[in-house]
Amino acid sequence: MQHSFYIAILPVVFLLYYINKQDLEKEPRGILTRVFIFGAISTIPICLVELILGKFFPTDNLPTFGGTFISVFVTVALIEEFGKWVVTYLNVYRRKEFNHAYDGIVYCVFASLGFAAVENILYVFNSDLSTAIMRAVLAVPGHCVDAVIMGYFFSKSKQALFGKDNRKSLFYLLLSVLIPSIVHGIYDGLIFYYISVESDTIVGLFYLYVAISYVIAIVLVRKMAKIIVNFDGSPVTIPQTTKKIVNNVVTNRPQQIVTTTQACVYCGAPVTGDVCTNCGFRKG
Repeated sequence: MQHSFYIAILPVVFLLYYINKQDLEKEPRGILTRVFIFGAISTIPICLVELILGKFFPTDNLPTFGGTFISVFVTVALIEEFGKWVVTYLNVYRRKEFNHAYDGIVYCVFASLGFAAVENILYVFNSDLSTAIMRAVLAVPGHCVDAVIMGYFFSKSKQALFGKDNRKSLFYLLLSVLIPSIVHGIYDGLIFYYISVESDTIVGLFYLYVAISYVIAIVLVRKMAKIIVNFDGSPVTIPQTTKKIVNNVVTNRPQQIVTTTQACVYCGAPVTGDVCTNCGFRKG
């Protein structure tokens, strides 16, 4: 049991460390701790809602993947992702510290892995070592993937807010709940559908889907972490210990630091007037 507990916690610790390490301008530890704790606490209301909805939307022995996906989406994926979203939104969305494209990913991951830590421990106490290992390499990283996607759209929403585009900001807020819920729903849907049909094809599709989602998350993390200007156009305050990293970023990604009037200082795309045609960043 002790080994299972460590296996349940270690992937959470590793992923928190990895995601935080990529952040050039670290977020306050107090805020990160608060988000993680509230993410863990959110397990209680989320589980209660899932138990209630599970009585109306069964997930076992459904004949089609479509039906399984819809049932899992309503009773599990949407509820869990919305719970994590509420934690992040209430604790950080309006804070001044949320001022960079990568911040949304950091905050969403901390909230999500707070939930994942408690969920994983509960599973470990009711299962064996092999289940703990499988969840360590699949379920916990899966929650992290969902959080990275949520954080990407969270940051797009906050960026639009800086640009005074409230309609676009609300649109991205909606996507920050909907897209990770769909990604989560497909993941769980494939698992529950396999339980019903026991098909090797479904197993193959599941692992292919997991691999693709991991790649997408890694690409988003690297892309957003390397942006060296904040939402307001000010440069990121870079600690002396990471100067070398930033120098590499400047060398390898010059399009992100173009300062001419024809290119966006945020993403390097052409600018029409004072507004970037690609990311919507407003100059000045």
